[in-house]
Formats: sequence, structure tokens, C-alpha cells
Amino acid sequence: MKIRVAPHSRRSLAAGFTLIEMVLVLAIIALLIGAGVMKLTGVLTTGQQTTAKMDIGAVESALRMYQIDAGFLPTTEQGLAALVTQPSTQPVPKRWKQQMKDHPTDPWGNPYQYRRPGLKNADGFDLWSWGKDGIESADDIGNWD
Repeated sequence: MKIRVAPHSRRSLAAGFTLIEMVLVLAIIALLIGAGVMKLTGVLTTGQQTTAKMDIGAVESALRMYQIDAGFLPTTEQGLAALVTQPSTQPVPKRWKQQMKDHPTDPWGNPYQYRRPGLKNADGFDLWSWGKDGIESADDIGNWD
């Protein structure tokens, strides 16, 4: 009894993907992922800047509430700590209420900066974040923007 094996058809040999086709598809996928990551990097930076601006607005509101309670704004030396703990240096407010639970920090983990009287807001105060680089530079975000 002879068993006959059918010869391979052309169709069965060409049914799979070649190595070149697979490498080409993987390269295209890698390019698309890379382009998407580059686009999302800009979104993250914009989100952090927007968060910093919103935080500055919230801290400004807390400073105004402090001013209503105490009758004056904290000095530069007292800083934003006056919103968390009652100042012990002059001028000590007669009426004081905690305005914030913690010292405010920007999206990059740095504390917000406060100066009174302000250099950019001479009749009020300057409140700002040093931005991503953490130093005074062109990327600073403040209440003067």
C-alpha cells in the first residue's frame, strides 16, 4: 500500500508573512507611537502651566481673605506661610484664620514665590512660580500675566 503525499501548493507556501513585511509593519507602528508621544509631551507642559495659573488664582484668593481678616497682607518675610500658620513676626494679625492646609507648591514641586510690595505689581504683591526649570527666567508664571 502506497501512501501518496500531495505536493505543496503555491498557496500554502505564500500564506504567511515574510520577515521583511513584519519588520516594515513594526517600523510603521513605532513611527506612529513616536509621533503620538511627541504630541502628548506638549499637552503635558500646557497642562502644568494651566494648573500653575489656576493655583496662583486660588492662592491670590486666600491672600485676599487673609487681608480681610487681618486688615493687611503678609509681608515678604512672613510669606505664604502666613496662610497656613499664624505669623509670629510683626505685623501680627489680631484676627487670623487658617486659609490653606499646606504650603502651596507648583506642578513641578517647587513652592510658589511671594513678594510684597511687588516689583511687577507695585501697588499689591507678586505671586509666581519659577516654572519647569525652578529658577527665575522667562518661563515664570505669575499674577501679572
